[in-house]
Amino acid sequence: MIEPPSTLYALTEDGRNVGYQVFGSGPVDIVHLPHYGGIDAIWDDPSYAAFLERLGRMGRVIAIDTLGLGSSDPLREGEEQTADVIAAGYLAVLDALKVPAATIVAWGAHSIIALAFMADHPERIVSAVLINGYARLRRTHDYPIGLSDAALDSYIRRVAEEWGTGSNVEVLAPSRVGDPAFRRWVGRYERLAVARGPYEVVARLAFDFDLRHALGSIQVPILMVNRRDSVSPPLAISQYVADRTPRGRLEALDGKDLTFFTEGVDDVADAIQEFITGAPAVREPDRKLAAILFTDIAGSTALASSMGDRGWTDLLDRHDAVVARELMRYDGRKVNPTGDGMLATFDSPARAVRCGQAIIGAGASLKLQIRAGVHVGEVEVRGQDIGGIAVHIGARVAADAAPGELVVTRTVVDLVAGSGLEFTDRGEHELKGVAGAWRLFTATGA
Repeated sequence: MIEPPSTLYALTEDGRNVGYQVFGSGPVDIVHLPHYGGIDAIWDDPSYAAFLERLGRMGRVIAIDTLGLGSSDPLREGEEQTADVIAAGYLAVLDALKVPAATIVAWGAHSIIALAFMADHPERIVSAVLINGYARLRRTHDYPIGLSDAALDSYIRRVAEEWGTGSNVEVLAPSRVGDPAFRRWVGRYERLAVARGPYEVVARLAFDFDLRHALGSIQVPILMVNRRDSVSPPLAISQYVADRTPRGRLEALDGKDLTFFTEGVDDVADAIQEFITGAPAVREPDRKLAAILFTDIAGSTALASSMGDRGWTDLLDRHDAVVARELMRYDGRKVNPTGDGMLATFDSPARAVRCGQAIIGAGASLKLQIRAGVHVGEVEVRGQDIGGIAVHIGARVAADAAPGELVVTRTVVDLVAGSGLEFTDRGEHELKGVAGAWRLFTATGA
């Protein structure tokens, strides 16, 4: 695992500070431009951090906050984020690090900024990867694939109203709506990238840029990466850039999230790695130690049959709300649903146990009998999913629990010693598909 780097500063010729971070190693220099900036927050989301670690294995990565955004100095009174102002910041960082030319990996609004930099300073660019990239967003009579004024203005207003609260997860990453930790991260990322007041001005500038006229002059290799079902920008807008740059091409990936790292992040990293290195990507499993919590509703089939579809769906919605609340309370990360249950990971086994107990208690108030299991072990992280033998053990431990019971392995009991949690020894058990006998315990008190 890469340790999150410190934020450093380079000075522009007119004395302004540009924030940047450096990490990774390799034969190429890679400039990473996050959407709206915010390099001080990009390591706090596990999926984004996993992407950054992949990038850091491809080369030395330089993450930069554009002037006026994130950790960089604000714009001066009356000043706008023109291409020249933005380029001055990037050049200051490249010069400070003595980088003659680099590959740019830009996301979202910074993709068009990257295009402008390539057009004006081709000698400083080796190649570029533009994720959710575009040369123009707004529709015109000669650009029918663009988004309508009504659609863009509605989007900007909606995001501006919720900026900094985390509620924009519903717009940015529908696949992560049920993840309270990610919702908190979105709010923090937004606040560190740009204040709520200036957001609308910054967004309108980014959405009103038009670089179509410059595409034919950009000679560097360009990889456009977009989701097949993306709404903003639609796939056709990224295809437009790929078709009109001499050395551009499009990589269309499954999914629809605007945040590229929330679904299929390894697919994105694979495409970038193959583009930069010229060789097919070979994934290295990312392993980490985690406390794993499984929950399941006992007797769900019979209960669903007795209640009917509508009643059961309503009850499941209330169950899911309870789970989301307790995960937020105990800082857990929901991995995925498991039938009528849930799988989540925690940094602390004690929090995993307490969260499981809270979910069981809240379920009882809904007249649901919930069983749960907790284990600690190394898991393989694959984007938003996890795997490995530790996950299988956790699932089997939960399956061994009685309705209303939380069962843990010996490892958990040993690790939470001194936490105040109490357990009753259930003896040794065979876990289906797992070798050996496993000593299990029931959590009996807080």
